[in-house]
Amino acid sequence: MTWELVLAITVVPPDDEGALRDAIGAALEASRSDPSPRDLLGEGRERLSWAAYGRRYDERLRGL
Repeated sequence: MTWELVLAITVVPPDDEGALRDAIGAALEASRSDPSPRDLLGEGRERLSWAAYGRRYDERLRGL
């Protein structure tokens, strides 16, 4: 995983609605501070696609 992907993902505990609320609030605040279009993932976007997932899964199965 690249640093850009790490910066684009916020992990919150599944049972903590307060943490989810805070993470969404922080993301909204960040978007307000720079309203220009941005692509945080850049070239890493392809690695998060379903096609990329399928390729990794296929490679894993073939390696068994």
